[in-house]
Amino acid sequence: MKVIEGIDAVILDIEGTTTPLDFVHKTLFQFAKQNLHDFLNENINSENVRKALNELSKLYTDTVGKNTRSDLKSSATDDISMENATSMLYHLIDMDSKASQLKMIEGMIWEKGYRDGILRGEVYDDVPVCMKRWASEGKEIYIYSSGSILAQKLIFSSTLYGDLTDYITNYFDTGIGRKNQAESYGKIAAAIGKDPERILFISDSLIELNAAASKGFQTLMMDRDRKMNLNAYPGIISSLLEISI
Repeated sequence: MKVIEGIDAVILDIEGTTTPLDFVHKTLFQFAKQNLHDFLNENINSENVRKALNELSKLYTDTVGKNTRSDLKSSATDDISMENATSMLYHLIDMDSKASQLKMIEGMIWEKGYRDGILRGEVYDDVPVCMKRWASEGKEIYIYSSGSILAQKLIFSSTLYGDLTDYITNYFDTGIGRKNQAESYGKIAAAIGKDPERILFISDSLIELNAAASKGFQTLMMDRDRKMNLNAYPGIISSLLEISI
């Protein structure tokens, strides 16, 4: 049991921390790809989707598109076609792009899947137990993920253990900054009004943990599969039940 004293707030990563990686990469990403064409057919002319697509097309050509097929490069127009939008989004999903515009579109696709009962949020069984305990002890719980805030809420509101959103104080996505950048954690500390040393961040990403630690956060590495060398990081856990705060 790892005892960490003086913690007022816990920030949880999703992929590999609260939720199996396969649920995100195999279930959610595949669902988005399978339903992308129908979604675009229905929504490509809506203002927010059109805006996101045009912004993505410019980003895509400026970065990824420089090293890919010419037909995908041609998507950078002010009036992106259905064909180019579909090709671009398929490629970005396969790349696990963290672009906020893509995450917004994915979230909208997943929302229908959850609403129709096709999707259901997956979390490890220690997650509801610890969330309930921490909340009862007055700890604030936050989620920080590259996925959109909508996507985060959909996962935690539809689990086999019930709706867990009552335990969660708030959510952060890349709107506050990228997870591998130290500045993002400074902004989060300011947003929740806590001293960094009283915030515990738990993630399976070393880059993210180092970024948070550089701003004074307490950090723990989640290793669900118990594959890491115990000397690889000062604090490694395989379950949230292994900590006391």
